[in-house]
Amino acid sequence: MTFSLLPDCLASRLSSSLPDVEEAVEQVESREGSIAALAAQLRPSEQDRDRVQGAVRFVRRRCRDVYAALVTIIGLLPDRFAGCAPTLEGFRAALGVDQVLVALRDLVAEHLRDLPPPLGFGPRPTPRRKALRRLQQEAGADPPERPV
Repeated sequence: MTFSLLPDCLASRLSSSLPDVEEAVEQVESREGSIAALAAQLRPSEQDRDRVQGAVRFVRRRCRDVYAALVTIIGLLPDRFAGCAPTLEGFRAALGVDQVLVALRDLVAEHLRDLPPPLGFGPRPTPRRKALRRLQQEAGADPPERPV
């Protein structure tokens, strides 16, 4: 049997805490401008032009992982979260707490190994491959021509 010594406030497989992750996702949910402007504000750097794309990816990964965990929790506890929107605001209203991710980690403690990070310890959600990649020609020599 294995067990984790990860405190409830820390995010799994990330170098930040659950409140930090929740704050980033909450700002995306309540944003008024573009994600690029928000990402530049969340992760400022000396060279803004070169770092904005990395900051946008940072914010999108946080949102993707948190929303995947919230959708999974709705499936795990349908009687508790029936009709709840898979957003932090929806879970905040259903739970009546300020720190949603910390409260959820305690609530679904027996399912942590199946939940995706940053909330649980399971595998990351795999992104779907784009349809264009399936239509891409394989590398190699051209096929022989057919006689007319």
